[in-house]
Amino acid sequence: MMKNETWIQLIIGGIILVPLGFLGSNVFDMNKTLSSMTAQVSNTDNRVNRIVEVLPEVKARVAWEETNHAIEGFLVVTNPTEKEPGEWVTTAAVYNRDSSELSVFPIKLDKAHMNYASFVVAGKLKSENPHEASFSELSKYSAELRDVVLIPNNVNLDTSFVFRSSDAEEMSKFLETISGSKPEKTEIKRIRNWKELVEGFEAVNKEIEHNNGSQ
Repeated sequence: MMKNETWIQLIIGGIILVPLGFLGSNVFDMNKTLSSMTAQVSNTDNRVNRIVEVLPEVKARVAWEETNHAIEGFLVVTNPTEKEPGEWVTTAAVYNRDSSELSVFPIKLDKAHMNYASFVVAGKLKSENPHEASFSELSKYSAELRDVVLIPNNVNLDTSFVFRSSDAEEMSKFLETISGSKPEKTEIKRIRNWKELVEGFEAVNKEIEHNNGSQ
C-alpha cells in the first residue's frame, strides 16, 4: 500500500504536468501559427516587390492607353492677349471628330475679366464631365512615353481638354452664347486621339491664330 507522501507527490505532479502539457501543446500551435504568418508576410513582401518592379511597365501601359484612347473631339483655350488698349481676347476652338470641323470663337473682354472665358468654359465642361482629360494631364502621359509634345505657350493646357464623353456641338453652342458671335469654321484633317492631336497641332494652331480676333 502506497504511503500518503507518495500519493501527495503523484497528485502534485499531475497538477503540475497537466498545465505544462497544455502550455506545451499551445506553444506548438502558436509556433505553427507564427511560422504560417511569417510565410504569409514573406510571400506578401515578395508580391509587393514584384509589383514595384512591374510598376514602370504598368505606368507605360496606362500612358499608352491614355494617349491612344479614341476622342470625340477637343477644346483648345488660349491665354488672353491684348489686341487693343483695354481689350483682351481669349480664343476658344472646338473640334468635332464626326464632321472634322474646327470652330473658332474669339471672346473679347476687358482687363479685369480677361480670365473669365477660361474659368467659365473649363468649369462648365468639368461640372458636366469631370473625367475628361486636360492637355496638361495628357502631356504628362506623353512624357512617360518620351513622346515630344510641342504645344505653343499661347495655349492654356489646364483649361484645354479632349472630349471622350462631352458633346462638341453642345460646347460650340455654349461658346457661341458667351462670345456673342458665330464661329469661323474650318475643315481640318481627321484627328482620332491625343497622339494625333499633338502630331497635327501646328495646323490647329494656325487656324486659331488666324481667327483670334485680330481680323
